[in-house]
Amino acid sequence: MESEGENAISDDQEQAKLPDRSLTFTARGSEIQNVIALLTDDRQAVVSLNGGPGFGKTAIAIEVSHKLREDRTILVIFSHLTTAKNADEMVRRLCLDVGVNYEHDDPKPSLFLWLKRAKAKVIFVLDDVDNLLEENNRSDFYDFLYLLRKIGNCQMITTSRASYLIPELIVSQVNVEEMDEVACMEFLRKKCPDENNECLRRLATLCGNIPLAMSIAASQVGDFEDTNEFLHYLKEQPLKTLQRPESNIFVHKAIHLSYARLDKEQKEAALRWATFEGDFSEEAAGVVIEKDKLDTKRILKNLFSRSLIKKTPENRYVIHSLIKHFLTDHLKGEHDMALSATAEYLMVKYYLKLGHDLTMQSYSKDRYKQNREALKQEAHNIQHVLKMCCEQADPTTSQIPDCMADSEIYTTSARFFSLFVRTIIPGSIVDEFLERCAQLAQGREELAKKIAFDCLLADQERSKTIGKSDEKFVSMMGDINKVFVAHEEELKQDKSLCAHYYYQNGRYLLRKAESETEDREARLDLQFKALEELEKSLKLRKVLPSESVARADEVYSLLQLGNTWKRISGSSEKSLNWRRHISFTDGLENAQIRYKEALELSQDVFGEHELTSACLKNFGDLFLTSKRYEAAVRNYTRAKKMREDLGLHASESHVYLLNNLGISLKEIGRLEEAIEVLENARDLAEKRSESEKPNACKAKVYLNLAVILHLIQPYSERAVAYAKKALELENIDKFARFEYEQLLDISTNGANEK
Repeated sequence: MESEGENAISDDQEQAKLPDRSLTFTARGSEIQNVIALLTDDRQAVVSLNGGPGFGKTAIAIEVSHKLREDRTILVIFSHLTTAKNADEMVRRLCLDVGVNYEHDDPKPSLFLWLKRAKAKVIFVLDDVDNLLEENNRSDFYDFLYLLRKIGNCQMITTSRASYLIPELIVSQVNVEEMDEVACMEFLRKKCPDENNECLRRLATLCGNIPLAMSIAASQVGDFEDTNEFLHYLKEQPLKTLQRPESNIFVHKAIHLSYARLDKEQKEAALRWATFEGDFSEEAAGVVIEKDKLDTKRILKNLFSRSLIKKTPENRYVIHSLIKHFLTDHLKGEHDMALSATAEYLMVKYYLKLGHDLTMQSYSKDRYKQNREALKQEAHNIQHVLKMCCEQADPTTSQIPDCMADSEIYTTSARFFSLFVRTIIPGSIVDEFLERCAQLAQGREELAKKIAFDCLLADQERSKTIGKSDEKFVSMMGDINKVFVAHEEELKQDKSLCAHYYYQNGRYLLRKAESETEDREARLDLQFKALEELEKSLKLRKVLPSESVARADEVYSLLQLGNTWKRISGSSEKSLNWRRHISFTDGLENAQIRYKEALELSQDVFGEHELTSACLKNFGDLFLTSKRYEAAVRNYTRAKKMREDLGLHASESHVYLLNNLGISLKEIGRLEEAIEVLENARDLAEKRSESEKPNACKAKVYLNLAVILHLIQPYSERAVAYAKKALELENIDKFARFEYEQLLDISTNGANEK
């Protein structure tokens, strides 16, 4: 209801027009309420809405203006100031918007007189003041706002890409960010009512959740019979696609307005930072632009204040995807291309060094988790760099191969780096990088390094083919063996390489032994040859320099020796090998000695570490094999807790650990606990259903759940369902015969009972 008090707006003042509200305006409730709440405090002079180009600052300001006008004691003046080049032009625009005529060259007295006579509180909404915030205009702009505030009962709302503060005035910042997923979907449903949710999500993502970009894109969807075709153009050529020439609306023009205001130093920094994949640290930013800390902070602060770069809650920086596209599209001449190439080289060098450092530090006592968390924060950048290394094969056109060859990962830590990062970075990317390193070593005629990388690749092939065909792994190790034997005298000088080769060859012989299902003597011969290779490896590793990674190698050798003795015990269980006098018990005792030595060394040197948890898990497996179930439970439980504390509980290895813990709990009669552990294993296995070999892992878990549930209540509904699920999964041929028969009984007879 209109107020009739002395502060009511007079008829002549009420004529000030506001821009029309957008029919598709949505969400932004928190920003709107924030602005209005700030203005309820009369001490508040200015509320600055700032954000990136196209983020919706003007739309929010218009919506706020209409809401404020609902209070009839407030006069809202909305002024578009995009074309105002200085404070004088701004004053003339304001006079026009409030309906003030002026006779002299200086319009300020007329505007100030109008403001003094205003019977209501006045709120000036000054849209797009970026020109006025430039260095040559800033002081006049600040002075003018100060005078407005001093002369009349008024407050100001401004929109700009740049943030600012005014001495002696209270200025509050309201940051306008990209829209969240819910708001994007609501916004796009209004504009594209016929499109499905998946299409709208892809549209929002490709537009970077920016309202201007989504509005332009949505207006073009109907021009294509196949929406996927439009989405393809939007993905491949976003800035070319995001334009509406008939309305003179272009996303790239909106971004260019901000970019054009940068000086040469700032433009070059922005171009270099566009090479980053995702967010990056201040330290990385300084390395890439080759500036010291002080200069880096200054440039980051400037670009942040202009909304060309964002700062995350973790004090890292990120360039919006569309701004990044603009910057990369802006690489025109040789100078810009050289800047980008230099930035890529520096980025590769920095992140390879960082990957090495985090790896080596993770082998310090009780520092695994700390460095793994640091790796997680930088994983996207390290992954991006690994991909870049794989794409740069020609040293004549790129500096990156030389950068790789000079890195400590290539010269020193590849083996440990590979183990460490693949807990976070996809193994396929790590393997591709190792393959590129092997090619690089071959091209540089570095035989020892070539063999070392080939051994790493063969080992990964071994792990990928557990339970599958060994053909490729056998072929790879066969080639490595031929090269090593041919150059053995030369290679013996490199004790570290020889130790690693013997270790891998031992694992290879152990795998070969597993394929000897008919000839037990042949299998045992191969197992003892594996034992000899692993003993040679351990002997060399014990005399190498005693830094932490060398001690880690000792632990790995001891674990493999334990595994080998455990397998030998299995080969000897049914037929005592009279030539070696090794019985089942002897094999297990030797395995326990090696596992104990490995665990004590790992605990002493590394403390809470993935390697220590592996030692505990191996001990648990040994006790499970020898039917010492209480001891198995103790070791599995310790390994489980350690892995969970380290953040390693989302892997297939953890599923197998839980599975074996569940079996051990079942054997000592703790059935409810066993079910709880196995249900957790099942949930995790299902979440990992897209991993390389999920079904064999899941099948074992479903098998054991079915068996335990059947023990508690024969042919129960859950037992039958889990048995059927296990039988549906691949790799059921890997079940022991008695396991398969159990599953068949539960599923078939359970169904018959019903």
